Amino acid sequence: TCDGIDNNCSGEIDENLTIYRYYLDEDNDGFGNSSFPLDTCLEIPPAGFIDNDSDCNDSMSSINPVSQEVCDGIDNNCSGLIDDGLPLNSYYFDADNDGFGNINIKIDTCISVPPAGYVSDNSDCNDNVNEINPQVNEICDAIDNDCDGILNNGLTRYTYYFDFDNDGFGDVNMVLDTCISLPPAGFVTDSTDCNDNEASIYPGAEEISDNDIDEDCNGIDLYRITKVFPNPTNEYIRVHFDYSAPVNVRIYDTGGKLVKTQLIGPLENYFLVYLNELNPGLYIFHLSDEDNNELHSQTILKY
Repeated sequence: TCDGIDNNCSGEIDENLTIYRYYLDEDNDGFGNSSFPLDTCLEIPPAGFIDNDSDCNDSMSSINPVSQEVCDGIDNNCSGLIDDGLPLNSYYFDADNDGFGNINIKIDTCISVPPAGYVSDNSDCNDNVNEINPQVNEICDAIDNDCDGILNNGLTRYTYYFDFDNDGFGDVNMVLDTCISLPPAGFVTDSTDCNDNEASIYPGAEEISDNDIDEDCNGIDLYRITKVFPNPTNEYIRVHFDYSAPVNVRIYDTGGKLVKTQLIGPLENYFLVYLNELNPGLYIFHLSDEDNNELHSQTILKY
């Protein structure tokens, strides 16, 4: 019989009996430790032992195969996995402590509250500077302060023009659009320079007459010398004449017949007279004021 005695004087104890294996259950949770087996002919486990070895931590009664998994970094249900089957939350490292994390440094955990140094928001575009995050107001500094992917957006824009010749007037074709409220070095707010390579040419500059240069940028040169050209001509004549009131233009053929008349004015130093309707030939060009006082007269050749 199974009693730990050599009942049949065979020299062996409990021989030829069915052997059962039991395992130490130190924490008394009904699950044994596979590292401490007991082989015996007893059909019922002795005190402190159990007939299974499925406990993964026999020092804690709360850890066994029928325990509920909880978020504690421990394999509570002895499945071989830690915190398995629990909802996961993603948190992001917040190096600059501005409440917005780095999307590239993430932890996934069952913890319902972010651990120290981590946040649930991953929208920081520069996690090294706490003045840069989605709640910051954009300022004019060539940095995306509010992390919307656009530099200096929403700010008042200013337009400046490059002033190569440093005369205070810029080139309309050399534009700088910026949020800076004052022109940077080499730029001005005025775009009316007509020649930004010459400091003596700008709006309001002193005009030098009859040099084919528009010093004051008004679109024409100042004419003091009377000039009618081209002569000979085929289509029109250009008249340079230093006069500011209206003038009468009369053109006569060589027989003295008036073939064209026109009232021009007031003048801006020059005007054009078209001759398309005239036949080729020699003509007298006559210029007079409103009182018919002669101002200028000369011959022109139409070909």
